[in-house]
Amino acid sequence: MKVKDILIPEADIELNIGNFLDSFYHADEQERQASIYEEPIYNRGIAWENYAYVAAMVEKLCNDYGLEAPDWIYKDEYYLQEPWFPPFIKGKARIYLMLYSPVEFLQRNLYVSENVLSRT
Repeated sequence: MKVKDILIPEADIELNIGNFLDSFYHADEQERQASIYEEPIYNRGIAWENYAYVAAMVEKLCNDYGLEAPDWIYKDEYYLQEPWFPPFIKGKARIYLMLYSPVEFLQRNLYVSENVLSRT
């Protein structure tokens, strides 16, 4: 699976992210690099935080696996103006995410858990 195929209208984005991560973690370096190269196509029905999330995910994977980061992840539209938290996170849990979110997500104003990309 390629990152450009994650953000498809009327698809379960969380499922697509999980499937992408599963295939990424089981791929060799060349396949990993190829899977992140192409930018997702913009679809009006998909919220911007999902695009920012995918860009942050790609940047973190590049940093973790020593891959060359594609230029598209640094475009301004992949950085949110307003903070985003998962909808079920309230109160003190938000403070926790503010402290422990990976920097690739923080710089895009996304607050997630420190193990956001782990698969169990």
